[in-house]
Amino acid sequence: MIYSVRWQLLLSMVAVILVTVGMTASFANRAATAEIARVQDRDEILRDRRLTTMVTRDYGQNNGWSGTQAILVYAARLSGERVVVADATGTIVADSHQSFIGRHLEPDFSSRSSILTTGEPGRLGTLSISPNFPPVPQTPPPADMVPSSPSLSVLLILSGLLAVGVAMILTFFVSHRILSRVESLSRVSRMAAHRDFSGRAEVTSRDEVGELARTFNSMLDELSRTEELRRNLVADVAHELRTPVTNIRGYVEGITDGVINPDSATLDSIHSETLLLGRLIEDLQDLALAESGQMHLRFLPCNLDGLVRSAASSMQQLAQAKQVELTVMESAEILIDADPQRISQVLRNLLVNALMHTPAEGQIQINAHQQNGNALVSVKDTGPGIPAADLGYIFDRFYRVDKSRSRSTGGVGLGLTITRRLIEAHHGTIEVFSPEGQGAEFVVTLPTRHTG
Repeated sequence: MIYSVRWQLLLSMVAVILVTVGMTASFANRAATAEIARVQDRDEILRDRRLTTMVTRDYGQNNGWSGTQAILVYAARLSGERVVVADATGTIVADSHQSFIGRHLEPDFSSRSSILTTGEPGRLGTLSISPNFPPVPQTPPPADMVPSSPSLSVLLILSGLLAVGVAMILTFFVSHRILSRVESLSRVSRMAAHRDFSGRAEVTSRDEVGELARTFNSMLDELSRTEELRRNLVADVAHELRTPVTNIRGYVEGITDGVINPDSATLDSIHSETLLLGRLIEDLQDLALAESGQMHLRFLPCNLDGLVRSAASSMQQLAQAKQVELTVMESAEILIDADPQRISQVLRNLLVNALMHTPAEGQIQINAHQQNGNALVSVKDTGPGIPAADLGYIFDRFYRVDKSRSRSTGGVGLGLTITRRLIEAHHGTIEVFSPEGQGAEFVVTLPTRHTG
Protein backbone atom coordinates (compact mmCIF):
# COMPACT_ATOMS: atom_id res chain seq x y z
CA MET A 1 0.00 0.00 0.00
CA ILE A 2 2.80 2.43 0.91
CA TYR A 3 4.38 1.76 -2.49
CA SER A 4 1.40 3.20 -4.34
CA VAL A 5 1.74 6.55 -6.09
CA ARG A 6 -0.97 8.04 -3.87
CA TRP A 7 0.98 7.32 -0.69
CA GLN A 8 4.24 8.44 -2.26
CA LEU A 9 2.64 11.77 -3.20
CA LEU A 10 1.16 12.15 0.26
CA LEU A 11 4.37 11.31 2.14
CA SER A 12 6.45 13.51 -0.17
CA MET A 13 4.16 16.50 0.33
CA VAL A 14 4.04 15.98 4.11
CA ALA A 15 7.83 15.72 4.24
CA VAL A 16 8.22 18.94 2.25
CA ILE A 17 5.76 20.75 4.52
CA LEU A 18 7.44 19.49 7.70
CA VAL A 19 10.91 20.49 6.51
CA THR A 20 9.63 23.88 5.37
CA VAL A 21 7.76 24.55 8.61
CA GLY A 22 10.75 23.36 10.66
CA MET A 23 13.19 25.65 8.87
CA THR A 24 10.73 28.54 9.05
CA ALA A 25 10.21 27.94 12.77
CA SER A 26 13.96 27.86 13.43
CA PHE A 27 14.67 31.07 11.54
CA ALA A 28 11.57 32.81 12.92
CA ASN A 29 12.43 31.85 16.51
CA ARG A 30 15.95 33.18 16.16
CA ALA A 31 14.79 36.41 14.60
CA ALA A 32 11.94 36.83 17.08
CA THR A 33 14.17 36.08 20.08
CA ALA A 34 16.74 38.65 19.00
CA GLU A 35 14.09 41.27 18.32
CA ILE A 36 12.30 40.59 21.62
CA ALA A 37 15.58 40.86 23.55
CA ARG A 38 16.37 44.17 21.86
CA VAL A 39 12.90 45.55 22.61
CA GLN A 40 13.04 44.29 26.21
CA ASP A 41 16.41 45.95 26.80
CA ARG A 42 15.10 49.23 25.44
CA ASP A 43 11.87 49.00 27.47
CA GLU A 44 13.76 48.10 30.64
CA ILE A 45 15.96 51.16 30.32
CA LEU A 46 12.96 53.43 29.77
CA ARG A 47 11.00 51.76 32.60
CA ASP A 48 13.90 52.08 35.02
CA ARG A 49 14.25 55.77 34.24
CA ARG A 50 10.53 56.39 34.75
CA LEU A 51 10.55 54.46 38.02
CA THR A 52 13.55 56.46 39.26
CA THR A 53 11.82 59.70 38.36
CA MET A 54 8.59 58.63 40.13
CA VAL A 55 10.39 57.59 43.33
CA THR A 56 12.43 60.80 43.41
CA ARG A 57 9.35 62.98 42.76
CA ASP A 58 7.33 61.13 45.44
CA TYR A 59 10.11 61.57 47.97
CA GLY A 60 10.15 65.31 47.29
CA GLN A 61 6.37 65.67 47.52
CA ASN A 62 6.00 63.64 50.76
CA ASN A 63 9.37 64.70 52.22
CA GLY A 64 10.06 61.02 52.90
CA TRP A 65 9.55 57.42 51.78
CA SER A 66 5.92 57.08 52.86
CA GLY A 67 4.54 56.71 49.29
CA THR A 68 7.45 54.71 47.88
CA GLN A 69 6.09 51.27 48.90
CA ALA A 70 2.90 51.70 46.85
CA ILE A 71 4.94 52.80 43.83
CA LEU A 72 7.17 49.71 44.06
CA VAL A 73 4.22 47.32 44.39
CA TYR A 74 2.60 48.84 41.29
CA ALA A 75 5.92 48.69 39.35
CA ALA A 76 6.40 45.04 40.29
CA ARG A 77 2.92 44.20 39.07
CA LEU A 78 3.69 45.77 35.70
CA SER A 79 7.17 44.35 35.17
CA GLY A 80 7.05 41.15 37.22
CA GLU A 81 10.41 42.05 38.79
CA ARG A 82 11.33 42.70 42.42
CA VAL A 83 12.19 46.30 43.30
CA VAL A 84 13.66 47.62 46.56
CA VAL A 85 14.72 51.08 47.76
CA ALA A 86 17.34 51.72 50.43
CA ASP A 87 17.97 55.09 52.08
CA ALA A 88 21.31 56.83 52.27
CA THR A 89 22.35 54.64 55.24
CA GLY A 90 21.67 51.41 53.29
CA THR A 91 18.49 50.48 55.18
CA ILE A 92 15.71 49.09 52.97
CA VAL A 93 12.75 51.42 53.32
CA ALA A 94 10.50 49.90 50.60
CA ASP A 95 10.22 46.44 49.05
CA SER A 96 7.77 45.45 46.34
CA HIS A 97 7.51 42.02 48.00
CA GLN A 98 7.41 43.46 51.56
CA SER A 99 9.81 40.88 53.00
CA PHE A 100 13.08 42.81 53.47
CA ILE A 101 11.86 46.17 54.80
CA GLY A 102 14.12 47.37 57.65
CA ARG A 103 17.04 45.14 56.67
CA HIS A 104 20.38 46.56 55.76
CA LEU A 105 21.34 46.54 52.08
CA GLU A 106 24.60 44.58 51.80
CA PRO A 107 27.32 46.46 49.92
CA ASP A 108 28.28 43.41 47.85
CA PHE A 109 24.82 42.60 46.55
CA SER A 110 24.12 42.68 42.82
CA SER A 111 21.04 43.47 40.83
CA ARG A 112 20.03 43.81 37.22
CA SER A 113 20.02 47.57 37.63
CA SER A 114 21.11 49.71 40.50
CA ILE A 115 20.33 53.41 40.16
CA LEU A 116 21.17 56.12 42.63
CA THR A 117 18.31 58.51 43.21
CA THR A 118 19.29 62.09 43.84
CA GLY A 119 17.37 65.17 44.81
CA GLU A 120 17.90 68.59 46.25
CA PRO A 121 19.40 67.28 49.49
CA GLY A 122 21.89 65.23 47.50
CA ARG A 123 21.97 61.45 47.52
CA LEU A 124 18.71 60.02 48.78
CA GLY A 125 19.34 56.30 48.41
CA THR A 126 19.57 53.37 46.05
CA LEU A 127 16.86 51.80 43.83
CA SER A 128 17.63 48.19 42.95
CA ILE A 129 15.76 46.07 40.39
CA SER A 130 15.89 42.26 40.64
CA PRO A 131 18.44 42.12 43.48
CA ASN A 132 19.99 38.74 44.32
CA PHE A 133 18.40 38.43 47.74
CA PRO A 134 17.64 34.96 49.13
CA PRO A 135 14.61 33.51 47.39
CA VAL A 136 11.25 34.25 48.95
CA PRO A 137 7.78 33.35 47.79
CA GLN A 138 6.85 35.82 45.10
CA THR A 139 3.41 37.08 44.51
CA PRO A 140 2.33 36.01 41.02
CA PRO A 141 1.30 38.82 38.71
CA PRO A 142 -2.38 39.50 38.39
CA ALA A 143 -4.37 37.40 35.98
CA ASP A 144 -5.08 40.40 33.81
CA MET A 145 -1.33 40.94 33.37
CA VAL A 146 -0.58 37.36 32.14
CA PRO A 147 -0.24 37.22 28.35
CA SER A 148 -3.07 35.23 26.81
CA SER A 149 -1.63 34.90 23.28
CA PRO A 150 0.06 31.60 22.34
CA SER A 151 3.79 31.60 21.72
CA LEU A 152 5.35 31.79 18.25
CA SER A 153 6.42 28.12 18.40
CA VAL A 154 2.88 27.03 19.18
CA LEU A 155 1.54 29.08 16.30
CA LEU A 156 4.11 27.57 13.93
CA ILE A 157 3.30 24.05 15.09
CA LEU A 158 -0.41 24.67 14.65
CA SER A 159 0.15 26.16 11.18
CA GLY A 160 2.32 23.15 10.27
CA LEU A 161 -0.37 20.72 11.39
CA LEU A 162 -2.97 22.70 9.46
CA ALA A 163 -0.75 22.64 6.35
CA VAL A 164 -0.27 18.87 6.70
CA GLY A 165 -4.02 18.39 6.98
CA VAL A 166 -4.70 20.53 3.92
CA ALA A 167 -1.92 18.71 2.05
CA MET A 168 -3.45 15.33 2.89
CA ILE A 169 -6.86 16.43 1.66
CA LEU A 170 -5.52 17.97 -1.55
CA THR A 171 -3.24 14.99 -2.17
CA PHE A 172 -6.16 12.62 -1.77
CA PHE A 173 -8.33 14.43 -4.30
CA VAL A 174 -5.52 15.18 -6.76
CA SER A 175 -4.10 11.66 -6.59
CA HIS A 176 -7.58 10.20 -6.93
CA ARG A 177 -8.20 12.33 -10.02
CA ILE A 178 -4.89 11.35 -11.62
CA LEU A 179 -4.60 7.76 -10.48
CA SER A 180 -8.17 6.85 -11.40
CA ARG A 181 -7.22 7.47 -15.03
CA VAL A 182 -3.91 5.66 -14.59
CA GLU A 183 -5.75 2.71 -13.04
CA SER A 184 -8.07 2.73 -16.06
CA LEU A 185 -5.02 2.56 -18.33
CA SER A 186 -3.58 -0.25 -16.23
CA ARG A 187 -6.84 -2.22 -16.36
CA VAL A 188 -7.14 -1.87 -20.13
CA SER A 189 -3.47 -2.74 -20.64
CA ARG A 190 -3.95 -5.95 -18.64
CA MET A 191 -6.88 -6.80 -20.89
CA ALA A 192 -4.73 -6.12 -23.95
CA ALA A 193 -1.98 -8.33 -22.52
CA HIS A 194 -4.52 -11.20 -22.62
CA ARG A 195 -5.37 -10.27 -26.24
CA ASP A 196 -8.67 -8.66 -25.26
CA PHE A 197 -8.78 -5.35 -27.13
CA SER A 198 -12.39 -4.50 -26.33
CA GLY A 199 -11.62 -2.21 -23.37
CA ARG A 200 -10.87 1.48 -23.66
CA ALA A 201 -9.20 3.89 -21.23
CA GLU A 202 -11.26 6.74 -19.79
CA VAL A 203 -10.56 10.14 -21.37
CA THR A 204 -11.80 12.81 -18.96
CA SER A 205 -9.27 15.61 -19.40
CA ARG A 206 -7.07 17.38 -21.93
CA ASP A 207 -3.84 17.18 -19.94
CA GLU A 208 -0.88 14.82 -20.46
CA VAL A 209 -2.71 11.86 -18.89
CA GLY A 210 -5.73 12.49 -21.12
CA GLU A 211 -3.48 12.66 -24.17
CA LEU A 212 -1.86 9.41 -23.09
CA ALA A 213 -5.28 7.79 -22.77
CA ARG A 214 -6.30 8.96 -26.25
CA THR A 215 -3.04 7.67 -27.73
CA PHE A 216 -3.47 4.38 -25.89
CA ASN A 217 -7.01 4.01 -27.22
CA SER A 218 -5.78 4.70 -30.75
CA MET A 219 -3.16 2.01 -30.27
CA LEU A 220 -5.85 -0.41 -29.07
CA ASP A 221 -7.95 0.37 -32.14
CA GLU A 222 -4.98 -0.43 -34.35
CA LEU A 223 -4.15 -3.58 -32.38
CA SER A 224 -7.77 -4.70 -32.53
CA ARG A 225 -7.86 -4.28 -36.28
CA THR A 226 -4.45 -5.93 -36.69
CA GLU A 227 -5.56 -8.84 -34.49
CA GLU A 228 -8.67 -9.26 -36.59
CA LEU A 229 -6.56 -9.31 -39.75
CA ARG A 230 -4.15 -11.73 -38.12
CA ARG A 231 -6.97 -14.09 -37.20
CA ASN A 232 -8.14 -13.98 -40.80
CA LEU A 233 -4.61 -14.57 -42.14
CA VAL A 234 -4.60 -18.33 -41.66
CA ALA A 235 -8.04 -18.72 -43.19
CA ASP A 236 -7.20 -16.40 -46.10
CA VAL A 237 -3.87 -18.03 -46.95
CA ALA A 238 -5.28 -21.52 -46.39
CA HIS A 239 -8.13 -20.78 -48.80
CA GLU A 240 -5.76 -19.34 -51.40
CA LEU A 241 -3.52 -22.38 -51.12
CA ARG A 242 -6.33 -24.92 -50.90
CA THR A 243 -7.79 -24.27 -54.34
CA PRO A 244 -4.63 -24.74 -56.44
CA VAL A 245 -3.36 -27.58 -54.23
CA THR A 246 -6.72 -29.34 -54.45
CA ASN A 247 -6.78 -28.89 -58.22
CA ILE A 248 -3.26 -30.20 -58.64
CA ARG A 249 -4.05 -33.15 -56.35
CA GLY A 250 -7.20 -33.91 -58.33
CA TYR A 251 -5.32 -33.89 -61.63
CA VAL A 252 -2.53 -36.09 -60.27
CA GLU A 253 -4.95 -38.58 -58.69
CA GLY A 254 -7.02 -38.62 -61.89
CA ILE A 255 -3.96 -39.32 -64.03
CA THR A 256 -2.81 -42.01 -61.57
CA ASP A 257 -6.23 -43.70 -61.64
CA GLY A 258 -6.38 -43.43 -65.43
CA VAL A 259 -9.48 -41.23 -65.28
CA ILE A 260 -7.72 -38.19 -66.79
CA ASN A 261 -5.46 -38.34 -69.79
CA PRO A 262 -2.11 -36.61 -69.23
CA ASP A 263 -2.43 -34.54 -72.36
CA SER A 264 -1.15 -31.02 -72.98
CA ALA A 265 -4.38 -29.38 -71.76
CA THR A 266 -4.17 -31.19 -68.43
CA LEU A 267 -0.52 -30.32 -68.04
CA ASP A 268 -1.27 -26.68 -68.86
CA SER A 269 -3.90 -26.59 -66.11
CA ILE A 270 -1.48 -28.07 -63.60
CA HIS A 271 1.14 -25.57 -64.69
CA SER A 272 -1.28 -22.67 -64.24
CA GLU A 273 -2.07 -23.82 -60.70
CA THR A 274 1.61 -24.07 -59.82
CA LEU A 275 2.18 -20.56 -61.20
CA LEU A 276 -0.66 -19.33 -58.99
CA LEU A 277 0.98 -20.94 -55.96
CA GLY A 278 4.31 -19.43 -56.93
CA ARG A 279 2.85 -15.90 -57.20
CA LEU A 280 1.20 -16.21 -53.81
CA ILE A 281 4.42 -17.41 -52.19
CA GLU A 282 6.37 -14.61 -53.88
CA ASP A 283 3.87 -12.04 -52.62
CA LEU A 284 4.20 -13.33 -49.06
CA GLN A 285 7.98 -13.34 -49.32
CA ASP A 286 8.10 -9.82 -50.77
CA LEU A 287 5.82 -8.55 -48.01
CA ALA A 288 7.93 -10.18 -45.29
CA LEU A 289 11.12 -8.68 -46.70
CA ALA A 290 9.59 -5.23 -47.16
CA GLU A 291 8.11 -5.05 -43.66
CA SER A 292 11.33 -6.29 -42.03
CA GLY A 293 13.43 -3.78 -43.99
CA GLN A 294 15.54 -6.57 -45.50
CA MET A 295 14.47 -6.13 -49.12
CA HIS A 296 17.53 -5.47 -51.29
CA LEU A 297 17.06 -2.53 -53.65
CA ARG A 298 19.45 -1.66 -56.43
CA PHE A 299 19.15 2.06 -57.06
CA LEU A 300 20.01 3.14 -60.58
CA PRO A 301 19.37 6.27 -62.66
CA CYS A 302 16.28 5.50 -64.74
CA ASN A 303 13.62 7.21 -66.83
CA LEU A 304 10.25 7.03 -65.11
CA ASP A 305 8.35 7.65 -68.35
CA GLY A 306 10.06 4.62 -69.92
CA LEU A 307 9.14 2.41 -66.96
CA VAL A 308 5.52 3.58 -67.19
CA ARG A 309 5.27 2.77 -70.92
CA SER A 310 6.93 -0.63 -70.42
CA ALA A 311 4.50 -1.57 -67.62
CA ALA A 312 1.51 -0.41 -69.68
CA SER A 313 2.72 -2.40 -72.69
CA SER A 314 2.92 -5.57 -70.59
CA MET A 315 -0.72 -5.06 -69.51
CA GLN A 316 -2.16 -4.26 -72.96
CA GLN A 317 -3.04 -7.86 -73.76
CA LEU A 318 -4.92 -8.30 -70.49
CA ALA A 319 -6.69 -4.97 -71.03
CA GLN A 320 -7.78 -5.98 -74.53
CA ALA A 321 -9.05 -9.30 -73.22
CA LYS A 322 -11.24 -7.38 -70.71
CA GLN A 323 -12.24 -4.83 -73.36
CA VAL A 324 -10.71 -1.99 -71.31
CA GLU A 325 -8.95 0.94 -72.95
CA LEU A 326 -5.49 1.45 -71.38
CA THR A 327 -4.00 4.86 -72.25
CA VAL A 328 -0.55 6.27 -71.46
CA MET A 329 -0.50 10.06 -71.36
CA GLU A 330 2.34 11.88 -73.09
CA SER A 331 5.09 13.15 -70.78
CA ALA A 332 8.66 14.39 -70.89
CA GLU A 333 11.65 12.48 -69.66
CA ILE A 334 11.67 12.18 -65.86
CA LEU A 335 14.87 10.96 -64.21
CA ILE A 336 14.73 9.22 -60.83
CA ASP A 337 17.10 7.11 -58.71
CA ALA A 338 15.25 3.85 -58.13
CA ASP A 339 15.29 0.09 -58.48
CA PRO A 340 13.73 -0.28 -61.95
CA GLN A 341 12.46 -3.81 -61.31
CA ARG A 342 10.66 -2.83 -58.11
CA ILE A 343 9.18 0.34 -59.64
CA SER A 344 7.97 -1.76 -62.57
CA GLN A 345 6.43 -4.15 -60.03
CA VAL A 346 4.64 -1.22 -58.40
CA LEU A 347 3.25 -0.01 -61.73
CA ARG A 348 2.10 -3.49 -62.73
CA ASN A 349 0.40 -3.98 -59.36
CA LEU A 350 -1.51 -0.72 -59.77
CA LEU A 351 -2.51 -1.56 -63.35
CA VAL A 352 -3.61 -5.09 -62.41
CA ASN A 353 -5.65 -3.65 -59.53
CA ALA A 354 -7.28 -1.12 -61.91
CA LEU A 355 -8.05 -3.81 -64.50
CA MET A 356 -9.67 -6.03 -61.85
CA HIS A 357 -12.12 -3.28 -60.89
CA THR A 358 -12.81 -1.68 -64.28
CA PRO A 359 -15.77 -3.12 -66.21
CA ALA A 360 -15.80 -3.78 -69.96
CA GLU A 361 -15.75 -0.65 -72.14
CA GLY A 362 -14.08 1.18 -69.25
CA GLN A 363 -10.94 3.25 -69.37
CA ILE A 364 -7.64 3.37 -67.49
CA GLN A 365 -5.23 6.29 -67.77
CA ILE A 366 -1.66 6.27 -66.52
CA ASN A 367 0.22 9.54 -66.43
CA ALA A 368 3.74 10.49 -65.34
CA HIS A 369 4.70 14.13 -64.75
CA GLN A 370 6.74 16.42 -62.52
CA GLN A 371 5.37 18.71 -59.82
CA ASN A 372 7.18 20.77 -57.18
CA GLY A 373 10.46 18.95 -57.82
CA ASN A 374 8.90 15.49 -57.42
CA ALA A 375 7.98 12.79 -59.91
CA LEU A 376 4.30 11.79 -59.88
CA VAL A 377 2.60 8.78 -61.45
CA SER A 378 -1.19 8.50 -61.42
CA VAL A 379 -3.28 5.46 -62.37
CA LYS A 380 -6.95 6.38 -62.82
CA ASP A 381 -9.79 4.01 -63.72
CA THR A 382 -13.52 4.33 -64.42
CA GLY A 383 -14.57 1.50 -62.16
CA PRO A 384 -17.11 1.63 -59.31
CA GLY A 385 -14.57 3.25 -57.01
CA ILE A 386 -13.69 2.50 -53.40
CA PRO A 387 -16.24 3.02 -50.61
CA ALA A 388 -15.31 5.79 -48.19
CA ALA A 389 -15.34 3.31 -45.29
CA ASP A 390 -12.62 1.25 -47.00
CA LEU A 391 -10.28 4.07 -48.08
CA GLY A 392 -8.41 4.12 -44.78
CA TYR A 393 -7.63 0.41 -44.93
CA ILE A 394 -6.96 -0.13 -48.63
CA PHE A 395 -3.19 -0.55 -48.11
CA ASP A 396 -3.46 -2.87 -45.10
CA ARG A 397 -2.37 -6.47 -45.29
CA PHE A 398 -5.04 -8.96 -46.34
CA TYR A 399 -7.65 -6.24 -46.63
CA ARG A 400 -10.02 -6.56 -49.58
CA VAL A 401 -12.77 -4.25 -50.68
CA ASP A 402 -14.39 -7.29 -52.29
CA LYS A 403 -14.79 -9.68 -49.36
CA SER A 404 -15.16 -12.74 -51.62
CA ARG A 405 -12.22 -15.10 -51.41
CA SER A 406 -11.48 -15.47 -55.09
CA ARG A 407 -8.08 -14.26 -56.22
CA SER A 408 -9.66 -13.14 -59.47
CA THR A 409 -11.78 -10.59 -57.60
CA GLY A 410 -9.20 -9.15 -55.28
CA GLY A 411 -7.13 -12.07 -54.10
CA VAL A 412 -5.71 -12.27 -50.64
CA GLY A 413 -5.06 -8.53 -50.43
CA LEU A 414 -1.27 -8.27 -50.61
CA GLY A 415 -0.66 -6.36 -53.85
CA LEU A 416 -1.37 -2.85 -52.60
CA THR A 417 0.39 -3.53 -49.29
CA ILE A 418 3.54 -4.58 -51.15
CA THR A 419 3.17 -1.55 -53.42
CA ARG A 420 3.09 0.85 -50.49
CA ARG A 421 6.10 -0.80 -48.83
CA LEU A 422 8.11 -0.57 -52.06
CA ILE A 423 7.22 3.10 -52.52
CA GLU A 424 8.20 3.88 -48.92
CA ALA A 425 11.50 2.04 -49.48
CA HIS A 426 12.11 4.54 -52.30
CA HIS A 427 11.38 7.45 -49.91
CA GLY A 428 8.10 8.17 -51.68
CA THR A 429 4.39 8.18 -50.87
CA ILE A 430 1.23 6.72 -52.37
CA GLU A 431 -2.29 8.11 -52.02
CA VAL A 432 -5.69 7.05 -53.27
CA PHE A 433 -8.62 9.28 -54.26
CA SER A 434 -12.03 7.91 -55.00
CA PRO A 435 -14.98 10.31 -55.35
CA GLU A 436 -18.22 8.37 -54.98
CA GLY A 437 -19.17 6.66 -58.26
CA GLN A 438 -16.25 8.18 -60.20
CA GLY A 439 -13.66 5.42 -60.10
CA ALA A 440 -10.36 5.44 -58.20
CA GLU A 441 -7.05 7.21 -58.74
CA PHE A 442 -3.76 6.08 -57.19
CA VAL A 443 -1.02 8.73 -57.08
CA VAL A 444 2.61 7.75 -56.47
CA THR A 445 5.12 10.48 -55.51
CA LEU A 446 8.86 9.84 -55.85
CA PRO A 447 11.86 12.16 -55.45
CA THR A 448 13.50 13.11 -58.72
CA ARG A 449 17.16 12.49 -59.41
CA HIS A 450 19.49 15.24 -58.23
CA THR A 451 22.16 16.10 -60.76
CA GLY A 452 25.23 18.29 -60.49
